[in-house]
This record gives sequence, structure tokens and C-alpha cells, in this order.
Amino acid sequence: HAPGPTPPTLHLPATGTVASENHTLAGMGYLNTGALQNISGNNTWTGDVVLSAASRIQSDQDTLTLSSIAITGTNTDLDVRGAGNTTLTTLVNTGTGVLTKEGTGTLTLNGSGSSGYTGTTTVFNGVLSLQAAGGLGATTAGTVVKSGAALEISYATYGGSLTTLAEPLS
Repeated sequence: HAPGPTPPTLHLPATGTVASENHTLAGMGYLNTGALQNISGNNTWTGDVVLSAASRIQSDQDTLTLSSIAITGTNTDLDVRGAGNTTLTTLVNTGTGVLTKEGTGTLTLNGSGSSGYTGTTTVFNGVLSLQAAGGLGATTAGTVVKSGAALEISYATYGGSLTTLAEPLS
């Protein structure tokens, strides 16, 4: 029996900006290194990202910034991980999908407005830096921060105070 197709990965290997390029992600990428992978350098993606299946975004080194209007999908999970940092200055609108943060880097959520996912947010490792009131999605499912991980709440990006809605935190 022949092996299945290799899951594709879009690699960002050097510092730069991918301007207004929309991209559809599906899966965990080649060798589970992310369907969108920042290998090194400070890279910015300004196009919209559509998740057609549960997907992984990984930053191995330096910082990957996604600054589109939204990351969207129909009830799809988003896994953000890596030793590098990832900044989402975008909304996460993935229906009942969950958002997971793994790896030693920092995931910064600072998009304006409220993300529209209703699944649980789980921080397994590293830091999730919340810099937008609606960044953790709907308040119904809650946020889980595992032992050794951290949730940092700051509104320093916008120079004001941060007020979040009533959200279960464990």
C-alpha cells in the first residue's frame, strides 16, 4: 500500500512581509511542524487565513505576526506552538474550534474586537499574552492554563486598561 500524501507546510525562512496573500491551512504540516511555519526571522503575514481542517501554526525562532482581518474556519481547531513567538493581531473566528498554545514561546493575542470561537483556550506551555478584551473567544468554554504555563493579561499595546468578560479560568 502506497503512503498517503505528505501534508504541505508553508515555510517562512527569512525576515519579511507577505502582503495581502490569503492562504488556506489544513492539518499539522510536514512532520507536524505546522501548516504555516516560521523557521527564523521576524515575519509578518497580512492576508486572511482560512482553516479548512484542524491546523497548526508554528514559530521556531524569532516572531511570526499574523495581521489579517481574521483567521476563520468552520468548527476547526487552531494549534499555535514553537520556541519562537507568534502574535495574532487578528480575530480568531473558528466556530466551536479550540485554541491551544504549546511550546516555550509567547502567543500574543491583540486583535481589535472579539474573537468568535466558542471552544476552550488551553495553554500547555510558554506564555499566552492577552492584550485584547475579546481575545480569548466566547466566555462559555473558558480558559485552561496548565502547570508551568502562564496567562499574562496586559493592555500595554493600547496604553489603557484591559477588562475581560466573565470567563471561567482554570
